Amino acid sequence: MKTCRLFTIVAALTLAAASAVAFAQSEGPLGNQQAIVRRMIARLEARLNITSEQRAQMKAILKAEEPTILALAAQAKQEREAMTALPAYNEAEVRAIAQEYAVTNTNIVVERAKVRLELRAVLTEQQLQQLEELKASLGGRLEERLDTLIGQI
Repeated sequence: MKTCRLFTIVAALTLAAASAVAFAQSEGPLGNQQAIVRRMIARLEARLNITSEQRAQMKAILKAEEPTILALAAQAKQEREAMTALPAYNEAEVRAIAQEYAVTNTNIVVERAKVRLELRAVLTEQQLQQLEELKASLGGRLEERLDTLIGQI
C-alpha cells in the first residue's frame, strides 16, 4: 500500500510534466509551472539515484502514454470551458456537461493508475523505500504541491 502511494507521487510528477508541456505550448502562463515540475522531477531523480536506463524506460512509458494524457487533459479543459461559456443557467445543460466531465476525470484517474503501475515496475525496492523516506520527511507537502500543480493544468 505504501509503495503504491509513493508511486502515485512519481506518476503525478510525470503526468504533471507531460500535461504542463502540452499546455505550455498553447497557453503562456503554464511555462512557469512546467519549469517548477522539471525542477521537482530533477531533484527527485537525483535523490533516488535514477539510472540512465531507468530514465529511458520511464521516458518510453510516458512517450507511449502521452497521446492519451494530452487528449484527456484537452478534453477536460474543453469541458470546463463549456461549463463557463454557458450564456444562461440551464440545469439540463449543466448536468450533461458535468456528467461528461465526470467521465473524463474518471478516465484521468484510470490513466494515472496505469502509468503509476508501469513506472513502479521500473523502480527498485531501495528506490521505493527512499521515496517513502522523502515523503515522510516532507510531511505531505510534496503531495499537496503536486495536487496544486495538477489542478492548475
